[in-house]
Amino acid sequence: DGSSGDGSSGDGSSGDGSSGDGSSGDGSSGDDSSGGGGSSDGSDNENEDSEIDTEPVLEEEIDDDDCDTSKEDLQKVFPNMSDSNAELLAHLINEKGADFGIDSDIDLWHFLSQAAAESGFESLNVMESLNYSTASLLPKRYSKFTMDSIAASQDSDLYYAPDYVGNPTGVANVAYCCVFSNGDVASGDGNKYRGKGLMQLTWKSNYIAFKNFYNEHFDPDIDPVTYPEIIASNDTLAILSGLWVYKTKVVDRITPLDSTTTVKDVTIKINGKSALGLDKRENYFQKVKDSINCL
Repeated sequence: DGSSGDGSSGDGSSGDGSSGDGSSGDGSSGDDSSGGGGSSDGSDNENEDSEIDTEPVLEEEIDDDDCDTSKEDLQKVFPNMSDSNAELLAHLINEKGADFGIDSDIDLWHFLSQAAAESGFESLNVMESLNYSTASLLPKRYSKFTMDSIAASQDSDLYYAPDYVGNPTGVANVAYCCVFSNGDVASGDGNKYRGKGLMQLTWKSNYIAFKNFYNEHFDPDIDPVTYPEIIASNDTLAILSGLWVYKTKVVDRITPLDSTTTVKDVTIKINGKSALGLDKRENYFQKVKDSINCL
């Protein structure tokens, strides 16, 4: 799937507009879901840091009908997760998981396995990498790119892929333009709203929806639409945006979500009909299922 310099280092999330580029090849097949096209360590993040206070305030009551976990259990399955990241993830799942529909073993298993495929859990400061070093991969993932220079010169909706090698900002602006509230290529919205956070929140429409949810339930002063980089730079928001993606794309859409729900069922909701990275997600699910249960 184009790792380490060829696009996303993860699998690419939700092709229904959620966290991946999905079956249409331009990241816009289906409905307005969560993310972009995989994960990154943020090394190609060209957004400027915002100057707002990025420490979120969590004010809601804790729901006792939840599914708790622990730092120790998380690190059994994800040994590369740091102590501080494992502590924060466990803390937010324990305090806020029920608000996002995580109230059973099955929900916890699906959330963790999908988030692991998107972010790897080595860092919470995750932004989708679109830093391709091989031009021919771009048309395979995004329909707006072509290897035909003549076609690109004659069609304003096609872009010559070799021109975008080593240019993650350009790739994002082309691949994610013009849908789900993103403006045209020149607007820069594709890069601004490319995948960030634990579940690779993507598309301006999703940043707006997450902002509205977060402002209503937690802190009215956080604005990820104006400052989308805080989803990648703030660990708490990185996790909560991932929980929000899971709730809106899985919990709210698969009813009931129970032992008959497959990893493929969940992956399609997160990542579109292509079910990109299904093998990795199934492997993570089995590992989580074997080692973690609600406390």
